[in-house]
Amino acid sequence: MTNFNFDLNIKLNKILRSHIKSLIFLDIIEGSKTMNDLKKHGFGSSVSNALKFLEDNQMIRINKDGLYVLSSEGKIVAVNFINFLDCWPNRDMDLFWDNHRIEQIPLNLFNDLYLLKDSKLQKYDNLYPDKSFRIYEELVLNSDKLDSILSICSPEHIKILCDFVKSSSDFKLNLIINNEILEELLLNYRDFLKLLMESDDVNIYIPESDFNFFLNIGNNFMSLNLFDFNLNCDIGNMMYGKSVENIRWARKLFKHCLDNSKPLDEVFINNLK
Repeated sequence: MTNFNFDLNIKLNKILRSHIKSLIFLDIIEGSKTMNDLKKHGFGSSVSNALKFLEDNQMIRINKDGLYVLSSEGKIVAVNFINFLDCWPNRDMDLFWDNHRIEQIPLNLFNDLYLLKDSKLQKYDNLYPDKSFRIYEELVLNSDKLDSILSICSPEHIKILCDFVKSSSDFKLNLIINNEILEELLLNYRDFLKLLMESDDVNIYIPESDFNFFLNIGNNFMSLNLFDFNLNCDIGNMMYGKSVENIRWARKLFKHCLDNSKPLDEVFINNLK
């Protein structure tokens, strides 16, 4: 992802996280506005602060008539903002994106969010706190092909991958792990890592930079967990889907990550064996 697109993603994320910024930005998307037009969205100081944020981040500008209008960058973000709103009439799904880090998801994939429109959201359940995990487990173990960006390294998730590898002689696993996860596997799951390395049906890649999401794609499913703003993977809230469109969106995201990763060094593999 270019720095330009990454910066726009951050700006979109910040707008979506603020109710008043979203309202004001949407109002200006619909047409040029005066300050008086925008005062209906909140108290004077909150409106002024929101406008200052949008101006400082070059999302809006004041034209020669003294009206607030979209800037060039603002027009680009506006397209993705509208697509986002159109795709999530469900408030829970809206919050799934608003309450997590999304800046590392490529900007063009926000244009394709309609592909996820029929996906499901498993929210954290106090009575069944591991419900999302159980859904993930069932999806993975009923598949014989898996593309995964493994951004967490819990014993439970490692066991599922180990069971997946051992469950079929006709499996295929493409795994993207960052250096931190690799070190964790070396330290605490060395036998599992050797099992992966000894298989011709496993490909392991190291990304150029860490990804703030946990993505899985099987024969007939996709699942996605995002990171919260403290950079913790939110395992309790998971989006998942089984439609062709859902999987297509997920594959685009995986391909983006794969294009920005390198195969695990062969010297490392030989030393491990």
